[in-house]
Amino acid sequence: MNYDPNLTILLGILVNGMITVFSVLFLVFILSKIFISIVSKLKIKEDNGDEVEKAIKDKVSELSGGKGTLIKYTKIS
Repeated sequence: MNYDPNLTILLGILVNGMITVFSVLFLVFILSKIFISIVSKLKIKEDNGDEVEKAIKDKVSELSGGKGTLIKYTKIS
């Protein structure tokens, strides 16, 4: 059988491109797994909203003479 040289070149480019895309996606997958494992080992300080809420409730109670209650608070930026 005699194959068209242009078709052979196109199939070669197609296979080369698919291998390249697969390799890049695999590299991104592996690097993200490594990054996630490193970050999960780090000790990150957690924000305690309970302490903030208690401080706000205490201040509202102090300002209102014990009659006011905190219903809802929203963090502004």
